[in-house]
Amino acid sequence: MTLYEQIKADNLQARKDRNQVKANVLSTLASEIFTQSKAPNRAEGPITDAEVLKCVKSFLDGINFTIENAQKTGADASKAIEEKKTVEVYMPQQMSDEQLTTEINILVAALTEKSMKQMGMIMKQLQTNFAGRYDAQKASALVKTALGV
Repeated sequence: MTLYEQIKADNLQARKDRNQVKANVLSTLASEIFTQSKAPNRAEGPITDAEVLKCVKSFLDGINFTIENAQKTGADASKAIEEKKTVEVYMPQQMSDEQLTTEINILVAALTEKSMKQMGMIMKQLQTNFAGRYDAQKASALVKTALGV
């Protein structure tokens, strides 16, 4: 079962269970994924799990923004927090800083020449092997450090 199919199945189950908050957030997320799958600049074929993860991450960023604004203004953020818990289930487990550093060091050690030119190749390898499991900005900084740049 693909990630998109899982989200749709969980949405259906939430509706059957009459869990309005979960059903609403999953329905909105599924609609966002469907919209992305029909984007004109997207390749043909079914939406991939990597594309779905991008949508889920973007959706979570929006929820986090709502929570931050609610906390700044003193508004009630409990519904947004519940939505966040519902959506976070679909994100893969994030790599720890130590795991990320180890993987980057392994990739850098395999290089014959250590220069800034290899940064793109290392970042591509990370994306291929660990998509959605790390913070790209943090990884970029770690790669620069490992390359000695």
